[in-house]
Amino acid sequence: APWLTGWGYSHAAEKLDAAGFGPSAWPKNLTIMASCHTTEEKTAHNARGWATARVIDHPSERLADETLCPVDAAKFAGKQPKTTCNLCRKCFDGTGKNIAFLKI
Repeated sequence: APWLTGWGYSHAAEKLDAAGFGPSAWPKNLTIMASCHTTEEKTAHNARGWATARVIDHPSERLADETLCPVDAAKFAGKQPKTTCNLCRKCFDGTGKNIAFLKI
């Protein structure tokens, strides 16, 4: 159904690739981000076409091609977030953005 959207994270990006279910196999209304623990993992997943989600300790650790989660950024600054995940949608807009989340 084109009106239905799906979104998620996976720690099994390599297995999905091996099964032929990597990013190029998905319908446009499905976004799955590869969960990464290191910059090396992120680089490897990006090279295979994956958008990535990575958890960092401080905003200064965000890489140039990563978008900092605005909800986490506000909380880190001690402010009330001006958006929600449902409204922001940076993670699941299907544009292939890499997202950095803060440990809060």
